[in-house]
Amino acid sequence: MKKFLIIAGTVVLIIIIAGGIFIYANRDKLANIAVEQGLSAMETTVLRELPQSVSPDSVRLLFNRAKINISTGKADKQVLQDILKNFQDGLSDKMLDSLEVATILAGVRQLGKEKIE
Repeated sequence: MKKFLIIAGTVVLIIIIAGGIFIYANRDKLANIAVEQGLSAMETTVLRELPQSVSPDSVRLLFNRAKINISTGKADKQVLQDILKNFQDGLSDKMLDSLEVATILAGVRQLGKEKIE
């Protein structure tokens, strides 16, 4: 019985170590995936609360450009943090008003711009 527990414990330990190494090696990719998923959820919420004066197609285009810049590493991380903070603050009352949507869209527009280096 002891031998079985030692073998089982060793296998579990090896799996945990391998998982940790995998996550560490792919942390940038995993972070980008998480941010892209968050932006997709934000896009859905913004489209739901979108003022009539703003075209849904233009909003989708803005978010797509931002996602491309994030995936290629051209996005400004400070702008991304500001957008996420504005979104979180805006959703504190469970709904976005038009000013909060405009602030978020301005940040996404800035995030989607090409970075000149």
